[in-house]
Amino acid sequence: MDSWLQLEAQVNLFLQSLGGWLSVPMSALTFLGNEEFFLLAMPFLFWCVNASLGFRIGIMLMLSNAVNAFFKVLFRGPRPYWIEPRVTAYTAETSFGVPSGHSQNSASLWGLAAAKINRRWVWVVFSLIVFGVGLSRLYLGVHFLRDVLLGWTLGALLVIAFTRWEKAVCDWLRPQSLQRWILLSAAAALVLLLVMQLPIALLSPAGYPQEWAQAALLAAPEKPITPFERSGSFTIAGTFFGMTAGYAYLLKRKGGFDASGLWWKKALRYVLGGIVLLALWFGLGQIFPRGEDLISYILRFLRYTLIGVWVSALAPIIFLRFGLASPILRPEPTQKT
Repeated sequence: MDSWLQLEAQVNLFLQSLGGWLSVPMSALTFLGNEEFFLLAMPFLFWCVNASLGFRIGIMLMLSNAVNAFFKVLFRGPRPYWIEPRVTAYTAETSFGVPSGHSQNSASLWGLAAAKINRRWVWVVFSLIVFGVGLSRLYLGVHFLRDVLLGWTLGALLVIAFTRWEKAVCDWLRPQSLQRWILLSAAAALVLLLVMQLPIALLSPAGYPQEWAQAALLAAPEKPITPFERSGSFTIAGTFFGMTAGYAYLLKRKGGFDASGLWWKKALRYVLGGIVLLALWFGLGQIFPRGEDLISYILRFLRYTLIGVWVSALAPIIFLRFGLASPILRPEPTQKT
């Protein structure tokens, strides 16, 4: 272990010395940066709060995960419990450590939400959440301080880039046909997939120290490390394609989706939509093979494409069909006299 990592490990050891009782609140904080949390929150935003905000949060989630996956393999950094046996692994991860995905996702997604709402109290509360998520990763023993700082930095840069270029991209996309939107969605998903696969293809032959794998296995036998796993990139690319293509259809054919309405209709949307979402995620997950082979990759891409389409198009259309949501009223064309 190099001297800097040895010094940074003292931060983990100091936080853990405050007591094991903190593992419960820290695990709760870390959940606010989990992909599972955002995958539950994004449909709620889309179906029950504001479809436009929910869609943007979903896009940011996919972009942030793709960027994080790229840099994790590029930097190939260890996690604290892989190299310092005194650090307790209160939770365990299978990927490389730097940058922290939880810190990056929390900074990019909570940051984007704060930028869209743009209220002072929201900035304060959401910033505290972002800080708490990063702190929890240090306490739980899965990240060094540098991992968290880099994750926050990348997340902030993504928010800046997103808010700066969003209007120009939307203005360019708006007049495009539905067919072109879908083609562009497929091309963008392919680019994301290639970006995530490139460092794996180039760097996986070099491997990683077996001492890391052995230490990780001793600390968390249920989670052996697999830092060059490819399947996650197909999850991200498939969800991105399904979500963007579905949203394009919803806008072009239905004029969008109004998430307002009576509270009980919103509750029904989330419950019924969530049941189908879980069926696609869990049910197809049990049917489709899980592995690191071409067939598994293709079926994983298809599965998450269906999940993206369900959230961004099929569920809203069904809600409209059964009166659980109101259609967006389009202005009547002005008649010439």
